Amino acid sequence: MDLAYWGLREHPFRITVVPGHWSLLPHQAQAARQLASAFRAGERVALLVGPHGVGKTLLAQHLTGEAEAQGKLTAWAACVPVVGSQALYQMLLADLGQPFSLRSTIELRMQLSEHLLPLVHEGKSVLVVIDEAQHIPLNILEELRPLIEMVTPVGQPGVQLLLTGTEQLLSQFAASPELAISHWVGCKSVLKPLDHDAASAFLQHAWKQVGGDPRRQATEEAWTMVAELAAGLPLTMNRLAGQAFRLAQDLQQRSLDGELVWEAGTELGLTAEDDVEPTVPIPRQSIFKESA
Repeated sequence: MDLAYWGLREHPFRITVVPGHWSLLPHQAQAARQLASAFRAGERVALLVGPHGVGKTLLAQHLTGEAEAQGKLTAWAACVPVVGSQALYQMLLADLGQPFSLRSTIELRMQLSEHLLPLVHEGKSVLVVIDEAQHIPLNILEELRPLIEMVTPVGQPGVQLLLTGTEQLLSQFAASPELAISHWVGCKSVLKPLDHDAASAFLQHAWKQVGGDPRRQATEEAWTMVAELAAGLPLTMNRLAGQAFRLAQDLQQRSLDGELVWEAGTELGLTAEDDVEPTVPIPRQSIFKESA
């Protein structure tokens, strides 16, 4: 997108967020407060669940940033399907700046414990984040239980664990109550997609914040269609809105309309083959409000 063409100071629909410069949506901020409160209360394990693109990773990055600002250590593992114990420990050790070789799973687990234990005895605490944890069998997560049982000299948790994932993660825990780690889960926070009005307001606010005019440079139908085709998922909305405005720019249009949003959605695979492009917009009350 050509920012000068639209008169914008910066890109309004970022796919990648600059660390330390993100802004949580209200429901994300509420979830962040819930998780932070649970960890302050001494909980060892917390779950953050929701569909892909709803902002789980962004929220987890926010929490790790806050933890580091408070002097805590953090370790992050980003998982993919069929992640084994060895890969999990390697990711955590790497993020902690610890060199590792192609050791066995038991040796890697011992190395991680030996690194963390002295830190905990010094009174330091560690936040471990496992992103997309639904890809890890619970019996592997059970291996982390000795870590979350570490306690500082003043009786505070030495290692706290945040697991992010889809609803599948909740199902895995519900299906394995016999595993001890299931009983350590003290907080379950669920992120849901934005409803249509909130999603449209989010998009228009993002556009206005960087110098755009939401009413003049896009129709109300266009904003609504972006929200609906993206199913209220912030990541998908950002991608769709960016693509739609690029199409409008290519056609030298100065205002985005619903037809171009539909075309952008088709290019991104957000419309089914048997969907019929709407020709008459459904009346909808404007939810755009001028900021003071």
